[in-house]
Amino acid sequence: SPPGQPDVFPNDGFHLIADALGNAYLQNRENAFLSLQTNGTERMRILSTGNVGIGTATPTLAHLQVEGAGSVTGAFIRTVAASQTRVQIGNPTRDYYIGLGDGVNFTIDEGGTNRITVENTTGNVGIGTATPESKLTVKSDPLNTSQPVRITNSTDDSHTGFFLNGTGNALDEKYGMQFGGYNEYSIGGIFGVLDSLAGSTSGDITIDFANGTASGALIETTRFHHAGLVQFNTYGVGTHTGVATYDLSVDAAGNIIETTGG
Repeated sequence: SPPGQPDVFPNDGFHLIADALGNAYLQNRENAFLSLQTNGTERMRILSTGNVGIGTATPTLAHLQVEGAGSVTGAFIRTVAASQTRVQIGNPTRDYYIGLGDGVNFTIDEGGTNRITVENTTGNVGIGTATPESKLTVKSDPLNTSQPVRITNSTDDSHTGFFLNGTGNALDEKYGMQFGGYNEYSIGGIFGVLDSLAGSTSGDITIDFANGTASGALIETTRFHHAGLVQFNTYGVGTHTGVATYDLSVDAAGNIIETTGG
């Protein structure tokens, strides 16, 4: 028997045992659960498998399963103000810590490295930074001065801090981001457009604007083709008048340059 434990445990039944060192053992030697109750109501149950349930009689999902009708089913509170308070989640090779990593802001840390921070006072979210200056700040080291590489399902890129990927599989699908203002109304957006489904797909980038104050579909005004062409879809339909002072031309290297108009 372990040090201090009785040399012989009963083989069955329920027992409360104290050893010579003052340690106490509450045992259910049967292949059955152990229930702890107060005021005639079960508060905690330990199954024969070792799973523990609080607020549930069937803790089959995890070693510890907590359920309740209230909005908070568990609380981790450290009574020292502005002190680090975290929950550790890990395995033999990896550890993550979730909580008040610096005692003030909500953080997700991997080992000793901060990965995500939500500032307490501003609500700003930082990825790769503990001091986000905007509602979402993403920081990382691009590592080199090489051209960014194309992201694929097996290739990442250190130069890219934000990647939007539509999961549809239809030609001419648009997926991107919109910008808005007062009362959550969009004023327009930038979108990627899928124009090929064969092998490594290709596509264009469009700029779309709202139709004045009307709701409904945005209007595509500019398209940057993957081959380098630029299309202005509303060219010639405006009300601007006058004589052009400058023209835009393309030089031999492909640069857009300003030339004298008239």
